[in-house]
Amino acid sequence: MKTPVPRPAFFSDDETGLARSADNRVAAAALAAPAAVALILPARLAGFWPWVAAAGLAGAGLLILRRPARRGDTPMAGFGAAFLAATLLAWAFSLGKPLGTESVTKLALAAALAFVAWTHGAPRHRRFFETLLCAVAGLYATVAWAALLWPAAATWRPGNPQYQAFWIALALVAVGHRAFQGAGGCRRAARIAAVAALAGTLLLLKSRSGLLAAAVGATVLLYQRGGARRAILGAGLLATAAFGLWTVDRLDLFKTSDVFAWTRPALWRAALAGAIERPLLGWGPGLFAWAYAAHRVPLPVDGVYFDHAHSFAHNDFLQVGAECGLGTLLFLVVFLVGHFRRAWKHPGPDAGWLAAAIAFCCVNFPFYAPGNALLGGALLAVTADPRPAGSAGSRAWGSIPVALLFALAALNTAAAATLHRQNTGAPLLSRARVEVLLGRADQRMHGAGAGPSDFEAARADLQRIQKTLSLPEAARDEAHLITDHMTPPRWAEALRLWDKALGTARTNTLWWFEKSVAEAQSGRFAEAERAVDRARALEPRFGAAALLKARLLIARGAAEEALRLLNPLTEAPPPPAGASSYARAILTVDGRAARVDRVAALARAGRTAEARRALDDVSPRGSEGRRQLETLLLDGGRK
Repeated sequence: MKTPVPRPAFFSDDETGLARSADNRVAAAALAAPAAVALILPARLAGFWPWVAAAGLAGAGLLILRRPARRGDTPMAGFGAAFLAATLLAWAFSLGKPLGTESVTKLALAAALAFVAWTHGAPRHRRFFETLLCAVAGLYATVAWAALLWPAAATWRPGNPQYQAFWIALALVAVGHRAFQGAGGCRRAARIAAVAALAGTLLLLKSRSGLLAAAVGATVLLYQRGGARRAILGAGLLATAAFGLWTVDRLDLFKTSDVFAWTRPALWRAALAGAIERPLLGWGPGLFAWAYAAHRVPLPVDGVYFDHAHSFAHNDFLQVGAECGLGTLLFLVVFLVGHFRRAWKHPGPDAGWLAAAIAFCCVNFPFYAPGNALLGGALLAVTADPRPAGSAGSRAWGSIPVALLFALAALNTAAAATLHRQNTGAPLLSRARVEVLLGRADQRMHGAGAGPSDFEAARADLQRIQKTLSLPEAARDEAHLITDHMTPPRWAEALRLWDKALGTARTNTLWWFEKSVAEAQSGRFAEAERAVDRARALEPRFGAAALLKARLLIARGAAEEALRLLNPLTEAPPPPAGASSYARAILTVDGRAARVDRVAALARAGRTAEARRALDDVSPRGSEGRRQLETLLLDGGRK
């Protein structure tokens, strides 16, 4: 009688029909999760995202304990464990230590989904994944084309078209791969028409990132299938896409209403500089715009240049390096390169998918959307090699550490959800604590009946931020606090804070003007003049800065130069209707103040007769305030 083979301690992909059926259900559910989140979550359940993420991470941990890691699982288990370890380490050194970070939680959940789906046989379900991908992309494309004929249909799609473009670009690669296969003439024509429709959808969505990703993915497919003619065709396709994107940019065909349409190279240089400045652990998840704002560049808003920091690097890899450290970035790049090499050997669209996704991530931030992050995890699982049927290995080798990491990430996400509920919609980032402290300090500074104790408490909040984070907004608020609300004003300390704030926000016109006012009030007129010159260089139409410059010129006796500044200000037009509050602050000129300063400048220049005529225009005889202006005239404009 044959001795039965003992049952292995751990399940394998080909063990029994029952186990295989359960594995198939788990893999199918994991691969369907991105589509469910992409179609349902943005509409009405966005507030439940942190709880969904916490439940997903906890469930992934349980499934990992059921299906432990083996020696052959090194790539996927290592990716999930190392990325989550780096994430939690960055959390520990970021400002909000016990808080989950939404952007990183999405990537952690994507890593969990990738590991679980792959261990349960996701590569066998490539066609199922492809069907879901094309269904969601087809729905997005249908809504986009329907919006041309029926504008109300535009309300059905997510707010940011770039999130849809990620799905459409990957679906275009999948359909293009089918079109390259040897099918009948009618079927191939239908697939080519579908490719054209998806490409047209990317044009409708004005998605340069989607067009670039689709072109890169299609080029990889052509190279992968071999042949000199197809290689040349692929290179020509990529060159045509690059030239087309350059052309539509020059013609402003993709111009949108986004006033903060940052140039990508400026953001990439800033993200790289931020990663180099803190290479070990990074600045902390979610703190790209807050912690390293040297990339702030002036942008036109209503014709006025507005200094603003963007929250995203428009390159997910550089942003990971800036927020989580160069070690995490290096690990991620090495993993993706190895994964792409393995996918290149597969006959399907795997390499094209990965190339398109990587290209999209290099010029945009698709994984900020929960559905897109999960789609990335599912893509990694589907494009991996099938799970090897080797020895199960030690249970403690990978299962328990990975499951614990997922559980910790779930707890952090639940803490973030609690913060979101307590602070009525604060962003689910580690920057949420910064915003809470800034808001509390502002309430204490400007609240009704605020006293010295409130001001000291507000200052303590602002200093608490600055101990961890070199945030220019906190330095500016503290400078205002100790000069406007404390007695006596502490000018020397305030000026040090202004220098600290402007060391980062070097192009903030309004802040340079506020610093020049502080310099003038502290009696440092030469430094005040240099600061106001910097403000006027950034925005020549800054009316209040021109008035301050004229007063400083009068004070040092340069009356004629002051008159050249004041003459156009006396009749300056008002800001355009509908201008933003920032534009109004820059363009508004106090005409009466300019005329009074002109009287002082004429008197200082010794042109008394002209000064008296100008005085009559400002304040007719017998009017209130005339005596004070006459005293100014008699004093020669020195006061």
